[in-house]
Amino acid sequence: MKYTTFIGEGYNGGSVTRKDERTLHCRITVDLHTEHSLQQSAIEHIYTDALLSGAGKYDRAAFIDAINTLGASIGVSIQNSRLTITLRSIEENVSKLLKLFEIMMNDPKFTSTELQRIQTQATNELIEHKENAKAIAHENFENSLYGTTDRRYTNTPEQISAEIMKATSANLKQLHATAKKGIWTVTIGANTTTVQKVRKSIVICKKGQKSVTLLRTHAQKPQIQKTVLQNIPSKQNIEFAIGTSLPLTLHHPDYLPFVFGLSVLGKWGGFTGRLMSTVREKEGLTYGIYAKTESVEGEEQGHYRIMTFFAPDKAVQGLTSTLREIKKIHKNGITQSEYHRFQTILKTQQTLLADSLTRSVDTLHGYLCADFSLEEIDEYKSRLMTVSRKEINHALKTHLHPDKLIISGAGPTDIMKKELLKIR
Repeated sequence: MKYTTFIGEGYNGGSVTRKDERTLHCRITVDLHTEHSLQQSAIEHIYTDALLSGAGKYDRAAFIDAINTLGASIGVSIQNSRLTITLRSIEENVSKLLKLFEIMMNDPKFTSTELQRIQTQATNELIEHKENAKAIAHENFENSLYGTTDRRYTNTPEQISAEIMKATSANLKQLHATAKKGIWTVTIGANTTTVQKVRKSIVICKKGQKSVTLLRTHAQKPQIQKTVLQNIPSKQNIEFAIGTSLPLTLHHPDYLPFVFGLSVLGKWGGFTGRLMSTVREKEGLTYGIYAKTESVEGEEQGHYRIMTFFAPDKAVQGLTSTLREIKKIHKNGITQSEYHRFQTILKTQQTLLADSLTRSVDTLHGYLCADFSLEEIDEYKSRLMTVSRKEINHALKTHLHPDKLIISGAGPTDIMKKELLKIR
């Protein structure tokens, strides 16, 4: 696979090409964030559906049918005020899919009838969200780390629902205008001919748009120790999000050593991390427990999070065991054998990801959104493999902060509330 980067009027990005590739996988991201507000959160909540609900001569059903007839897809999502559009198609239908994409971006309908349908659907989904213990634990965790103007802050379902019902077509058009004027990051996986077709389509969508760079507010709170519990009595297990903020960006010299060390503690997916081998396998307290950094970017600091769940009667023991392992790796660091083993594990992971066009595009897209060049990406990947054990243990000692953890739990917490609040 060949990697290249490009830049155009109002957009930049890169491509992953294979000579005989017969599929297209493309991601387009634009950052909508200035500062978090309840209104923007509500409009973003319904915009993703509204954008696919009719454009040009097509009503919603006809537009979706036109995409499906091609055996293609257009996905629209917003996370942390970043809009991402994903295009997938076989080579033969790329031109037709791109035409539909252009119509969607240049002539969306945003009709009042569709708005009412979306408002009803969204409010119903938010009612269901109140039972989503894993998401609530995560949201309460992030709300403890970031202020109300930060992109990672989440309003309550009740607040968002009320604001959604106030939304108008004009609000959707305004957000769409912001999306069109923003700088687009475009990453394309395909053959070289298809790449050129996609770039021409991007030019058509950006024509006449004067690009605007938005000023952004980030509001990371000072680190504190805190336990947040939300009772959801209908659930069987208590979902937990455990961690704290990281005063690091992607370019900080401690970041990659910390990522390596955190993988040893609780590598996301699989059974190789310490937490899986102890809390799950040896003690049988949970089915899964993983750790990773999140929302750390080129210019924005983020956090690390451990995700797990316990039955109520095992929650105290489970949290105690989890904190024991965090304190242990914080104090003693990783062993020499763990260092060598995870060098192999992480290198193998990079190799496997590089074999997949889809994963290669998604990985490249993440780097390009963080303003990395191809040379910086190669250096960054190599750096993860060459960080020293001393650097790793220093990063864990400096940034793990077992004495400043946020413990966020959602589920039947009232059963063990007093005991859970005592855990440190």
